[in-house]
Amino acid sequence: IIAATNRDLTARLKDGQFREDLYYRLNVVRIVLPPLRERRDDIPMLAHHFLQKFSRVDAHPIRGFVPETMNLLQRYLWPGNVRELEHVIERAVSLSHGPLLLPDDLPELIRRGVGETVDANVEPAGEANGALLSLDAMTKLYVIRVLKETGGNKVRAAKILGIDRRTLYRMADRFGIDLGEETTE
Repeated sequence: IIAATNRDLTARLKDGQFREDLYYRLNVVRIVLPPLRERRDDIPMLAHHFLQKFSRVDAHPIRGFVPETMNLLQRYLWPGNVRELEHVIERAVSLSHGPLLLPDDLPELIRRGVGETVDANVEPAGEANGALLSLDAMTKLYVIRVLKETGGNKVRAAKILGIDRRTLYRMADRFGIDLGEETTE
């Protein structure tokens, strides 16, 4: 059995939110895969892989990326991890008209630097008034920011986040985000 999660099962076990017997049955070989924002060196390889994949499907011969496009991809935080990168490349291939992907082929949030680090050499750290934020708090803030940037358009927000719209609704419920008219948090 191969099982994957983005949850800290050790913490869930201590909180009583995960069964101890199941934890020890599943925890035979543990592979920890850091988020994409911590593996920036992997972005060019993954981006080229997805470019080849979608160029074949789209029958659109795109040879690569202009340097500025790759720079934007590497500076972005990728809260949706590899799946979000895959969706961004798929979208870019579909919208591109030339042999190279240009910055204009990327979603506006990436082009404008929403969620980018101040310095590409500095690892991102979620801070609010100098205090580090939990991953959940950072995720909530990012989802709210994307919803604001899209004017509350849930379909566009889900696409930018690299998640299904149902997942966006679950996240909104989990984090107490109002998906009504416009997100004001």
